[in-house]
Amino acid sequence: MILVVEHNAQRLAWSILIAAFAVFCALVILIPRGIDLYLTNAMTSRPVRLDVIRGTVLWMPTGGQQEVNATNRQSVGEGEIIRTAPDSQALLSFFDGSNVELWPNTTIRIVQSQSK
Repeated sequence: MILVVEHNAQRLAWSILIAAFAVFCALVILIPRGIDLYLTNAMTSRPVRLDVIRGTVLWMPTGGQQEVNATNRQSVGEGEIIRTAPDSQALLSFFDGSNVELWPNTTIRIVQSQSK
């Protein structure tokens, strides 16, 4: 009788241990995937406004092959490149109210501009 009880207790212990390990493995996979899914769907791309202060400002759209002259109050998106000539200045205005002033001979790429 004692052997049967010990055998059942041992089987129960192994079952609990295997189940706990399976839950742990599932959480290790599902938690980062859930966070990534949330961030991908919760974030919205926001445009950046480009104001030409003076001179020639060049703009290259995402996937573009050549730069074109930027216009005043132009909307710039993620992945786009802005370059100022030696005699020019520009101002980037972000959705949160922050600004970046671009001085002559500056190149900048908008990597990310998103909010919830």
